Amino acid sequence: PGRRRGGAGNTSGEADMSNRVADQQKVAVDEDMQYAVFVSYVEIYNNYTYDLLDQPKMDIVTGRQKLASKILREDSYRNMYVHGVTEVEVKSPEEALEAFYRGQKQRSVSATILNLQSSRSHSIFNIRIVAAPLDPLGEDILSDTSALMVGQLALVDLAGSERTNRTGNTGQ
Repeated sequence: PGRRRGGAGNTSGEADMSNRVADQQKVAVDEDMQYAVFVSYVEIYNNYTYDLLDQPKMDIVTGRQKLASKILREDSYRNMYVHGVTEVEVKSPEEALEAFYRGQKQRSVSATILNLQSSRSHSIFNIRIVAAPLDPLGEDILSDTSALMVGQLALVDLAGSERTNRTGNTGQ
């Protein structure tokens, strides 16, 4: 079975939304704050990091579309991050899910005896929420960076660890 990039969830590569239940619950927010939600999606495959929301570039050697490898860096607080990762601002859960499925199509998958689309990589889908205070009239965002609040949720999918004698995996 050959390694390829592509779809999650079914063999057509299209998202199966048939069993999704939308949560109609609303969250109370502080009216004196402006909020923004950003998502990013990265893959770690064979010790390389790829931005799954990036546009593939033409590989001059193979002539095929390929994602460029990204660099891991450490910030001043010793937190690791992917330098230059694409962060997409989303305005709804549907937009976030659409970004997720767009990234899923870029993931490294390969068929095994047990699974037609077995993940060959680790992936991290990040959801970052930024809250910035508004001026007393509620019209402009205050430029005080110390007043910003940032929350982040990282959804991690680790590559499968199926036994090779059961999957027929050939190391891809």
